[in-house]
Amino acid sequence: MLHKTKGIVIKTTTFKETSIIAKIFTEKFGVQSYIVNGVRTEKKTGKAALFQPLMILDLVVYKREHKKLERILETKPAVHFHQLHFDLYKSSAAFFIAELLHKSLHEEETNEILFDWMRQQLMQLDEKPSIDASFHLQFMLQLTQHLGFYPQINLSDEAIYFDLINGVMTAEVPSHLHYLQNQDVQLFTEFVQHAKANNRIQRKRLLQILSEYYMLHITGFSALKSPDVLEEIFN
Repeated sequence: MLHKTKGIVIKTTTFKETSIIAKIFTEKFGVQSYIVNGVRTEKKTGKAALFQPLMILDLVVYKREHKKLERILETKPAVHFHQLHFDLYKSSAAFFIAELLHKSLHEEETNEILFDWMRQQLMQLDEKPSIDASFHLQFMLQLTQHLGFYPQINLSDEAIYFDLINGVMTAEVPSHLHYLQNQDVQLFTEFVQHAKANNRIQRKRLLQILSEYYMLHITGFSALKSPDVLEEIFN
């Protein structure tokens, strides 16, 4: 059965000589995988460009029950980006976001609120004159709200630990090893409240904390590879 939906390209992998498999977060069906034939040829370089990570597309797709690999009948850009894939800073941030989404989004469930938020974030990133060096951390933090594990920061003199598993401040040392204390608590709570990191050292530590936080809350989430590129560019 054919359906119209918007989709955000998350990742593509080569398939045979001229085809790709595209992992796309769709507005209508959640995360889906599609086989796209014949895009990796000299005559169809323009079509391959449509499937760059984070492209927002208007799609006409096949949807069949219990089918893991579907096909796309029609594809066209839903949003025309001007800088996202060409500006060094923005394309590096986009590369990070695409990797984060690939490791975070797995469910084949409709989530129009998350889709609309992601679309707005990408459009704003494209339109901004410049981006903050902490943008990738801000995106990670905001995404936790949509995925259901946004950290609960209730500051008090007694609550001096942050429990990474339960996502809350606590006055007692947790019974596990996944918690923050001392300077890490101050750094993390200030970032959650103000979404700012003052320097490269703080950004690196916050990325470590947020990565561990994701690993504890998303099954199968593994270490991110793209932050090294961001560190070099935003140094």
